[in-house]
Amino acid sequence: TSDSPLRIESGDGYVGIKFKDPDNDDNLFYRGDIQAFYFTGERLGVNTASPSTELHVKGSGEIFRIEDSSATGSPFMSFFQDGTRRSLIQHLDSDNLLSLVSEYGGIRFMTATDGTELERMRITSAGRVGVATTSPISRFHIFTGAGTSNSETLVIDRASTSDYTGVSLATAGTVDWSVGM
Repeated sequence: TSDSPLRIESGDGYVGIKFKDPDNDDNLFYRGDIQAFYFTGERLGVNTASPSTELHVKGSGEIFRIEDSSATGSPFMSFFQDGTRRSLIQHLDSDNLLSLVSEYGGIRFMTATDGTELERMRITSAGRVGVATTSPISRFHIFTGAGTSNSETLVIDRASTSDYTGVSLATAGTVDWSVGM
């Protein structure tokens, strides 16, 4: 037709295009019965002619979206290693929670100011939380390190002098001991 500069038809719903040069083959396949594209070759670029990884998407604003087709769905993205799911990121609709799941280990949080990432917090597979330590020895472990100039390891701040701020220790929900101001 006049609005189709290139038209390829197939009776079985599979259409393929092979691009061949002396160094490699790249293929693009379209499967019409499920409206899916299959790309073969080393890299796929979307909005870039020179992808630097297996999938390289270039754009501005929202670049990547995972959307569940159900209004009450819980979309997720899985990470596999050698055929085994190792971790996932999921939005749980029922509680409006974002879940970071490591199925074979812990989760670490890193930050950087000069391009060199440093681990700042870790949650181990045993449920221990470490701040400034990679090996927490209790449920919540803060490590200040040698030569730390800031002596304030933990700060509990209150909005005004009329608000109570404190720390309480409890057994089965009953406060046994409190300190505060």
